[in-house]
Amino acid sequence: MPLLKDIMSKPVVTVLPSDSVLRCARLMKEKDIESLVVAWGEQGVGIITEKDIVRRVVAEGLPYDTHVLVVMSKPLITIHVDSTHEEAVEKMKEHGIKRLPVEEKGRIIGIVVQSDLIK
Repeated sequence: MPLLKDIMSKPVVTVLPSDSVLRCARLMKEKDIESLVVAWGEQGVGIITEKDIVRRVVAEGLPYDTHVLVVMSKPLITIHVDSTHEEAVEKMKEHGIKRLPVEEKGRIIGIVVQSDLIK
């Protein structure tokens, strides 16, 4: 069974908790990705997704300069780089999530999304 280090996407695109949701949306468009890990240095503290921006910013009428810290999903659920495909599926089911940042020695080094696990 493949390990996550063999199927994860890297590097992870990160933003600061103080960044605006407008910056996040533009970065997602530029990188053609659906989520960003929110981090202080190499320490992940949350995640922001397109769904978060639509539901927590646009639908609520918040300004686009709202800080990511206000609307990000937290705490950040992660998985170790040497975990298996099966362990990632179980963790996603357990937490009801579709994206799972991959960590090694306390640093976020990659990300696995639901579609990676289907391939």
